[in-house]
Amino acid sequence: MKTLLVLFILLTAAPQSFRAETSSAWKVYTTKDGLANNSIKAIAVDNDNVWFGTKNGLSRMIKKSGVFKSFSVSDGLPSNEITTLAVANSNIWIGTNFGACVYNTDSERFRSFTIKNGLISNKITAILPGTDEVWIGTDSGISVYNKSIGTFTNYTDADGLNKKTITSIISDGSQILVGTYGAAINVFNRIKKTWGLYAPSKDMYTNIVMTTQGENVWSGTNGGGIRIYNKQTKKWTTFNMNSGLGDENITSLIADGLNLWSGTFDGVSVFSTKHKNWKIYSSKDGLADASITAMDVDGNFIWFGTDNGITRFNKVLPEVIIISKKSFITSDNEPVDIDCAALSYNNIKSFKVEYSTATFPDVWMTKGITLPAKAEDGRFITSWNITDLPSKIDFYNLKLTATDMNDNTNEATTAIIIDTIAPVVTFNVTKEEVPEGIFNLSGIYNKSKIEKIVVTPGNVNAIMNPEKKTFISTTNIKEGTNEITVTAYDWVGRTATDTLRIRGKRLGNGQSQAIRVAQNTDGTSGSKLIIGDKMLFEPGSAELKSEVFSTLDKIIDVIKQYQNSIVRIEGHTDNIPTSGTAYKSNLELSNARANNVFNYFVRKGNLPAERLKVEGLGDTKPVATNSTDEGRALNRRVEIIITGTVVK
Repeated sequence: MKTLLVLFILLTAAPQSFRAETSSAWKVYTTKDGLANNSIKAIAVDNDNVWFGTKNGLSRMIKKSGVFKSFSVSDGLPSNEITTLAVANSNIWIGTNFGACVYNTDSERFRSFTIKNGLISNKITAILPGTDEVWIGTDSGISVYNKSIGTFTNYTDADGLNKKTITSIISDGSQILVGTYGAAINVFNRIKKTWGLYAPSKDMYTNIVMTTQGENVWSGTNGGGIRIYNKQTKKWTTFNMNSGLGDENITSLIADGLNLWSGTFDGVSVFSTKHKNWKIYSSKDGLADASITAMDVDGNFIWFGTDNGITRFNKVLPEVIIISKKSFITSDNEPVDIDCAALSYNNIKSFKVEYSTATFPDVWMTKGITLPAKAEDGRFITSWNITDLPSKIDFYNLKLTATDMNDNTNEATTAIIIDTIAPVVTFNVTKEEVPEGIFNLSGIYNKSKIEKIVVTPGNVNAIMNPEKKTFISTTNIKEGTNEITVTAYDWVGRTATDTLRIRGKRLGNGQSQAIRVAQNTDGTSGSKLIIGDKMLFEPGSAELKSEVFSTLDKIIDVIKQYQNSIVRIEGHTDNIPTSGTAYKSNLELSNARANNVFNYFVRKGNLPAERLKVEGLGDTKPVATNSTDEGRALNRRVEIIITGTVVK
């Protein structure tokens, strides 16, 4: 039994050798959706809205409608470049490099705070709003705003901080924990009004962000991974890349009760406090960018900020990713195995695999699909018998649907080509001997999904009729035995060939041998007949020789077999200037020659004038060097180009 290398994965990471399709658990928002700027610096969530601090203003997204509204300096912001955000009921606290401000969602007004109001610095790095106080971190220390009296109390390294540049502030019961550009965590006792430290034994890395979960204080660093301080044991533990962390440069940390989410320069690393293992998400999974700049929790959602927009992740949905190594199936001799994995935080209750055709994409079928009784370790093999599919040639959609124990359902689809009909191509010619010279070949092929048909010698792309599944091309039959090959290429890269052996009978004048048949210059379907000027004209003349009329008559017969195809007649010369002739330039001469061929085709051959396009190109498109007699002879020519384009 052959295996279709399509892997359905829920929760597990995608191998790099596969192509992944993002599941519906992920959604990206950018400026196209109304965001003020794609470079996100901070995220905060309230009951009705999600707030985004960007490099060019503040954006609010209403959760119910998904509608964005943005605010700028003209609305009351101290600066459009937001550095931090925090939510306290109906107040949104905003930090910038030009001070802090608070936006009240009820009054829809901004109020700003700067050094003029008592802030220790205007460069705001962190904000922690509380019931009575608002802690504001800056590059020069901490300013604590007393709401009732409207004054600030400032703390610096002179007051007990290990460093004055603040990176994060969080609340931990009766304590305030402060991260700085120093290895230790600063601890402020709210009751005693004193400062202390949670200090590691090695002062190696700077604290960037912090969060708490139970007795543990999690501290992200700028190169040292994550350090955890247990307040009971007073011991430190470190997570780094050797422990399963995706990257050791931590930009943000949040805890949701079950997991610790860490944003890094290279994706999101999630630690399960229950299973004690790490899961890594990257841009391949659905992140707008692998480098995370901000995060926040919103119930079942996790919001990630990047420099390429926002990503919302539904953490309770089974995360469905379809990953495919092969994009087509070409045989229905035996069933196809589909390797699946179904995992979720809440465990998978049920799963199913369905398919539909591109013709009827909403009609999902299970005929031929055999599911196992259960998934062992989250993985299962689905057997797909493709013998009785609605169509042997079509795009098919494969869909996996999984439902967890809490009835959260998610699905993902991927497209796959199925074509179990091998290509066939056949010449129609039954004659064993034909006169030498240009000769039209025709044939048939067996299915609609044939991309091109090529005839050699000449490597000419035949003109195809998809409705009738026929083709026509032109070749040059030489005296003696000729071997002509036609090759059909289908849409999945398979080929079919047919070979014709035919004798060419000598005509006597040898003119037909002087016509070369080649592929159209642009590679499109049709044939190009190249006739040297010596055969058609006297030097410097545009008048057709009478002895070439029979050859032109044969070309007319060839063109007529192409029915409505447009034919271009192009005149070409070498670069030797005209002299002693009726024509002032090579361009004028080439145009006159092309027009005389056109006139012959219309008057003698009764070809419709609208099918013929005439152009004199002079010496602008040489096919050989003009430095030799041989090269110049090749450049003096008339090209009759039979195209695949038809007259409308």
